[in-house]
Amino acid sequence: MKLPARTSLNQAHPHPRSTQWLRLAQLTLTSVAVLVAGCGGGGGGSDATATPPGVAVISGTVAVGAAIEGAKVQITDTTGENACTNAVGTPASVTTDVNGQFLCHLLDGANAPYALLALDPSASYTPMVSLQSIRPAPGQPITVNITPLTSVVAAMLAPQQDAMALIPHAGDSTATRTQRAQHLSAAAQSLAGQTLTLVAQMAPALQALGLNSATYSPFSTPIVAANSQGGAGNAADRLLELVRVEHGHGAPLLATTFSTSIPAALAGAS
Repeated sequence: MKLPARTSLNQAHPHPRSTQWLRLAQLTLTSVAVLVAGCGGGGGGSDATATPPGVAVISGTVAVGAAIEGAKVQITDTTGENACTNAVGTPASVTTDVNGQFLCHLLDGANAPYALLALDPSASYTPMVSLQSIRPAPGQPITVNITPLTSVVAAMLAPQQDAMALIPHAGDSTATRTQRAQHLSAAAQSLAGQTLTLVAQMAPALQALGLNSATYSPFSTPIVAANSQGGAGNAADRLLELVRVEHGHGAPLLATTFSTSIPAALAGAS
């Protein structure tokens, strides 16, 4: 039987560190770039920056098997408003550092769930989305990464597998903003199950890298990303090179770079 041709979901250029990087989905499943925070909303963890007492913080890494430096990270709540604040309590933008890391101090009135969108300043990589289902407790930062894997999970939870439909915008009409907020809330409720399904499908790759599938989450497992200054990535970063997502027959397909088998269709949450 003749096998259907496989079409890559990623329109980006490979990072010089490796030509076997994780192929990014575009934002509709012919265009996916999304994702979601870890099981039930990103797990524990923080970056090296001290967290002021009483402040709710989301931090994480934007990576594709290497850090995306200078990426603009937009974190919005169900109202479509910017959820991050600066030192004087007004909405503020967030940008990743040389390691792809970002930190957001949440506004007092910004309530979960949250949609996270990362934009590569060079436009070499398609936008990536992630989700966070709960608001972190003050002084207890949570990690929410934004990667191709989180993007795929988000797409699997979105209407017509269009991750961007999960992101409310303040400038939308009331009807559109309300609809997107409903989609975001529904996705947040199913996030843990869909994440576990993806992790189960990646078990061989996780084992090859020494990652524990019982504790690994693409959203909350800390990523140390390879960077432009020669810093090496950790296993969670290398996974983004080892696993690839392709597109075929209107659905995402999951494969690894060390396997010559036919990519398996990504399963929905059971």
